[in-house]
Amino acid sequence: MTADRVRVETPRPSDPKNVLAALAMLAASLPPYDRISVGFPGVVRGGRVLTAPNLGTKAWHGFDLAAELERILGKPARVANDADLQGLAVISRRGVEMVLTLGTGFGTGLYWDGRPAPHLELAHHPFRKGKTYEQQLGEAARRKVESAAGTGASASPSTSSANWCVSTACIWGRELEAHLLRATRRRGDRLQLGRHPGGIHLWTDRWVWRPLEPAGESSATC
Repeated sequence: MTADRVRVETPRPSDPKNVLAALAMLAASLPPYDRISVGFPGVVRGGRVLTAPNLGTKAWHGFDLAAELERILGKPARVANDADLQGLAVISRRGVEMVLTLGTGFGTGLYWDGRPAPHLELAHHPFRKGKTYEQQLGEAARRKVESAAGTGASASPSTSSANWCVSTACIWGRELEAHLLRATRRRGDRLQLGRHPGGIHLWTDRWVWRPLEPAGESSATC
């Protein structure tokens, strides 16, 4: 399906009930569809939310978002971390790759031959000066940099510290973030601007979507 982008404001409080109502309203404005892909700002395993640090509520812990979307919208749904999802659209699927996403917050996705690693929420790890990556590279911090000078100095340590663990980095963002990052990326790093249809890969890449297995059980990798 190809349709114009639609958006609704994130509700407050951002608990499951309110967010699901907003998603249902958004979906109602779209043309007919057969399946649903969702990028969620937190750690997701098998469609179930484990963390949602930016939504300001603990109500998401353990919430089966995929199942609830299927119940409400009546279509099969798959949910992944939003940065992991965006990265699936731009990675080369060769070797170890990292995607850094810059939008409202700071997101990361790590991949090996195209397969996502378990999501680590690196944005909330300590970075420097007693702050996290999110606090120093989120939208609020970048606005301060832009208003002051906008040279990219604030972004440089983040890309350097990420590069030690990957052979290739792909930095994804909007035009504002491009100004901060063009001067700081290494040779071989790629800068992607705009939005990418990563959601289709939750359905076309057979190994991307596999729910967590119960303790003590195992299955063949396929």
